[in-house]
Amino acid sequence: MLTSKAKTPHRSADLDRLLAAAVLLVGGGGLLLSVGGQAASLLTGHGFAAGPVIAGARALLAHRDNPAAAWDSPMPDPPAYWWIVAPSPLCSSRSLCSSRSAPSGSPR
Repeated sequence: MLTSKAKTPHRSADLDRLLAAAVLLVGGGGLLLSVGGQAASLLTGHGFAAGPVIAGARALLAHRDNPAAAWDSPMPDPPAYWWIVAPSPLCSSRSLCSSRSAPSGSPR
């Protein structure tokens, strides 16, 4: 008796890479929003912000006009909050926000 073996289709490696990139992008973006919110709280004198790790993403998606509602703690007013939080993804790159100065012997 002959039986046919049905082969299951394989997912392409490109789909796996795309899925991994999407997960890393969403997770990294959420983390950067959280770090930016902490920076906004600290830089404006409110101390370390309470709230979950997803508070930065909640502030962006649901509480743009009142970030304190997302963080469950005192935060700066929305313009100050977003002026500090918005560049945080850019500052994650060393080349954009590094404080390296020119060597002492080089001309400026």
